[in-house]
Amino acid sequence: MEKEVSQGTGKKGASSSNSNFLVGKLPCLQPTSPFYEYTKLSLISCVSLGSHFTRSSLPIVSLLLIERFHFISAGQMGTLIGASFLPSIFLPLYIGFLVDTMGSIRFFTVALMLCTIFGELLFIYAIVARNYPMAVLSQFIFGCGACGVSTI
Repeated sequence: MEKEVSQGTGKKGASSSNSNFLVGKLPCLQPTSPFYEYTKLSLISCVSLGSHFTRSSLPIVSLLLIERFHFISAGQMGTLIGASFLPSIFLPLYIGFLVDTMGSIRFFTVALMLCTIFGELLFIYAIVARNYPMAVLSQFIFGCGACGVSTI
C-alpha cells in the first residue's frame, strides 16, 4: 500500500512539475519568495495607481475630447465619466461577499486586474473608432475592474 501511495504522489508531482517547469528551477518564482510577493504587490499597486490616474484625468481631458472629436456633447461626456464611477456604488459589497464566500483572493485579483486593463484598451479603441456606446461600456468595464481591485 505504501508503494501505491508513493507512486501516486510521484505521478502527481511529475505532472505538476511539467506544467510549472520554471517554478521548480527558479527559486525567485516560488510563491513564498520575497521577489514573488513584491512583484505581485507592485502589479496590484500599478493597476490601482493607473486606475486612479485614469479616473481623475478623464474630466480634465473632457474639453479636449469634445473639441477634437466632434462626436460627443458635454452631456454625453458627463455620462462617459459617470460610467466609470457607477460600479463604485454597488460593486464593493458584492465583491467583498464573493471573496469572503469563495476565499480565492488570487483569482479575483487577477480577474479584476484583467478587467481593468481590458476596459482601458477597449476605451482607446472606442475613442479611435468614434463609437460612443462602446466608450461608455468600456468605462463601465474599467470601473468594475478598478473598483474591485481597490476593494480587495
